[in-house]
Amino acid sequence: MNTITDKLNLLIDLIEKREPEEVNTLQPGLTREEIQQKTASLPFDFPEELYELYKWRNGVREDEMIGCNPLMIFRDHYLSNLDDAIDNYRLFKDIFDDEDKRIADWNKCFPFADLDGSYYLFVCGNHILIDKYKSPIIEVFEAISLIFYSFDSMLNTCIEWSQQSPEQYKYEYGMPENQYEIWEKNNPGIFNIDFNRM
Repeated sequence: MNTITDKLNLLIDLIEKREPEEVNTLQPGLTREEIQQKTASLPFDFPEELYELYKWRNGVREDEMIGCNPLMIFRDHYLSNLDDAIDNYRLFKDIFDDEDKRIADWNKCFPFADLDGSYYLFVCGNHILIDKYKSPIIEVFEAISLIFYSFDSMLNTCIEWSQQSPEQYKYEYGMPENQYEIWEKNNPGIFNIDFNRM
């Protein structure tokens, strides 16, 4: 299993065994040309990982989520469709204060997943972890948190979570009881990182 698409397919197959109905909330993927057209005005090169993601599936439509639960692919976040993700990018990229701006160049962070005002951002530009992690995944909600070291470590973590036996799923949002152990295994030391000490 080498490609992002392979990992996404494995992840969705694993999730579908537990939540077969919710898989139908995902839209078909876009072509590379469609993605290029939609992202042309962004002030950064759209990362290859996100090209692969949106070629695989174009998230869920906000207007189709009424009366159904969107599929939580990335822990407790669903995949935003590309149009909504671009709208979210434009809405909140200017809300960060000077202290926040020390963490990352928010003009070059893309919100590909969300849930009720919480966003997972793919960091496409400079950030304070540049020496260690090229493109980490940061969560913005009530605080700013490093959530995964990379897109690949996020997929590996989510896959391993989904491979746990049904008996393990006693945690809110369908997370296994050993979720933190798996998280740490795929992102060593992540719970010890404090932006304020950097």
